[in-house]
This record gives sequence, C-alpha cells and structure tokens, in this order.
Amino acid sequence: MSILGGALLCGLLLSTTMVSGSFEMRTLQRELGAVAQDTQDLQMDVDSASASLHERATALGMVPAEDPVMVTLSGSAPAAQDVEGASESP
Repeated sequence: MSILGGALLCGLLLSTTMVSGSFEMRTLQRELGAVAQDTQDLQMDVDSASASLHERATALGMVPAEDPVMVTLSGSAPAAQDVEGASESP
C-alpha cells in the first residue's frame, strides 16, 4: 500500500512540475515574441532614419567632406585617409 501511495505522490509531483514548466515556457515564448517584434520595429526605425539622413543633413546645410581626416590616439598629428580606407601618417 505504501508503494502505491508513493507512486501516486510521485506522479502528482511530476505532473505539477510539468504543468509549471509548461506555463513558464509559454510565458517565455510570449516574451520572446514581444522582444522580436520590438527588435523589428527598432530596425525599421533605424532603416528609415538612415534613408533620410542625407536629406536631413543637406537641409541643415551640411556638405560632404572632401578630405576626411582621422585623429590617432597614439600621436598628436592627424592621420590622412586614402581612397581605399587605409590610414597614412602625414
């Protein structure tokens, strides 16, 4: 009789644990869907902002730089950048 009672108790405990795990998994899946939707919305915002960046900069009176210069942290002199993107020290 005690073996049967122990088996029933273990079955009840296992069933309760499975239901709890299922509920937690469903909750996490909903959260994952919400985060995925937020990520997609933010990516669309970034894409639309980058598409209109040139027009907004032009409206503010900005012009493209003709000779871009990058400052290196190792020295005080700026480093010129060639067409391929490799930096050269002046």
